[in-house]
Amino acid sequence: MSLITVGEVHVISLASHSILHVLKPGGLIQLVKFSPDGSMFAVAKKNICLVYAAPGLKMVFNPFELLRSIPEVKDVMSLDWSFDSRILSISNGCGTIDLYPVVKFANFRAVSLSNNDRNFKVFFLNNSYEFYSISKYVALFFNVIKWNLLV
Repeated sequence: MSLITVGEVHVISLASHSILHVLKPGGLIQLVKFSPDGSMFAVAKKNICLVYAAPGLKMVFNPFELLRSIPEVKDVMSLDWSFDSRILSISNGCGTIDLYPVVKFANFRAVSLSNNDRNFKVFFLNNSYEFYSISKYVALFFNVIKWNLLV
């Protein structure tokens, strides 16, 4: 998969050197991040984040299935996935970290955490929902959140 600066995502065959599929979400793309299991990818644009199913081996008419649309995200600095690809974190320039479930949970909805600094990057820990965030002035925040998620 390749990202073109004009706002297109191409799936390219390495064997035949040809473009297999083209995704045009409209507008300039700021960030693209694959989920750890490779089944999804998130595309951050100017004021929206779109979560798509990654193209697979099955033959379908449209290989880019839109799974989730997250509106009202501004100034996206980083995207990160939880270890099991069920939660997407979006950090923005206002100092806010938003956690969005990609699948439906019985006891978890979108959560917004904020501080006074700009968050540049968010990292989930392996095999847990705890995460680090690094701010503008190189402050490291460790967020311990204990969840018992029910699907």
